[in-house]
Amino acid sequence: MENFRNPCLLSPMQIIVGDSKAHQIRGSEIQELTVEDRHHNEKSKAITQCLGGGIKRPNAHQLALEYEPGDKFLLSSDGVTDHLSNKQILEFLAEGHSNQAQDICNNALTFGSDDDISAIFIET
Repeated sequence: MENFRNPCLLSPMQIIVGDSKAHQIRGSEIQELTVEDRHHNEKSKAITQCLGGGIKRPNAHQLALEYEPGDKFLLSSDGVTDHLSNKQILEFLAEGHSNQAQDICNNALTFGSDDDISAIFIET
C-alpha cells in the first residue's frame, strides 16, 4: 500500500499494440516511445496486429517509463502522427492552448488527415 500513498514510487508501464503512438516531451525535446505494428510500405496503412480484429493473442510491446515532474506525454492515433511531424507537434503544444489534445487533432485535420483522429495529452 505504500506505493499508493507516494506516487513517486510508481513505475508506469506502457503497453502498445497497433499503430497508435506515444510520445514523451521533456522541455523542447520529443521522443517517440512506441513500436508500430504496421507494414512499412508507404502506401499501405495495414497493421500487422491489433486488439480485436480476429487476432486472439497479439504480442504487445511493453516499455517501463521513466519520467520527471514536468514531463508530458501525447498518446495519439496514426491519423494524427501520419500528418504532423514531431517538430509540428512541439510547436502546437508550445502555443499553450487550454485543450492540447483537441488542438493537436484539429491541426492534423488542417494538414489533411482523413483517418481516425484521437489524442490524449498528459502532464506530470
